[in-house]
Amino acid sequence: MIDGGYIIVARKLFKGELMDKPGLYFKLWLWMLDSANWKDRDKFKRGQFLTTIKKMREAMSYKVGYRTKTPSIDQIRSAYEHFTKTTMITTMKTTRGMIVTILNYSLYQDPKNYEAHSEPHNEATTKPTVTPQDTEEGEERKKEERKKKEEKNKTLSASGDAVGGGEVLQIEFYTTKKKRKLTGKRLDTFNRFWKSFDYRKGKAESADAWLDIPELTDTLVNQICHAAEQEAARRPFIVASGKTPKMAQGWLSGRRWEDDLVEIGPNTGNAQTDQNIMVAKTWAQKRKEKLAV
Repeated sequence: MIDGGYIIVARKLFKGELMDKPGLYFKLWLWMLDSANWKDRDKFKRGQFLTTIKKMREAMSYKVGYRTKTPSIDQIRSAYEHFTKTTMITTMKTTRGMIVTILNYSLYQDPKNYEAHSEPHNEATTKPTVTPQDTEEGEERKKEERKKKEEKNKTLSASGDAVGGGEVLQIEFYTTKKKRKLTGKRLDTFNRFWKSFDYRKGKAESADAWLDIPELTDTLVNQICHAAEQEAARRPFIVASGKTPKMAQGWLSGRRWEDDLVEIGPNTGNAQTDQNIMVAKTWAQKRKEKLAV
């Protein structure tokens, strides 16, 4: 007889999402299965046990030569929070630690729920395994959730960049350089400014500058965007003159929309420079006509 009893580990566990995670996740899951009560006792039901992050860290420690390596608190928390999100466990904090409940423990730890070894192997009749999220329906649901999350985190430039076959992606927020979020009307007006300024460098920094403008009335937004359009029209001349154009962040921080507009200057006498200025003037005029349509 083998001392210590046993726990059941279903084969489908090796085909599930857990195999894509760091080895710590798998080790912690097996430890949880082993730690859970196999019957109701000590105020805890079957499939439950009391633990702490400290205890989990100690249990997950391992040797590297003579040194002992212990997972960090964040690594442990990331693992068991994954189990929670994928409906493998639930947790409840107490004064003594954390009560972990392994969902459907009785179902998965009962040998009667698996096909008998004496029967022919038949994939069609294989019973549910350790984690309910490993079913085809669960996998489809997870894929859909991941897809929604990816779409939500994507951001587009305010010029209306298209994704794929021209379908414009709608976003709920934009994360700035300082990890702040642009949402609602403030995001809509920023997108309008970004399109008007038409210089796609430093967008995240520009978003911070936009958030730093204390009051954005419709009148002020119109003024800023109008000035941004004229700044965009002058930019080719600025480049042709050998100067560096202003980026949106500095332009906003300096409240450059309040500056008097400077017209594109006269010819310089240098053939190449004058040609560049003429191209800039032509481009600015076409842009002005396009915006007026």
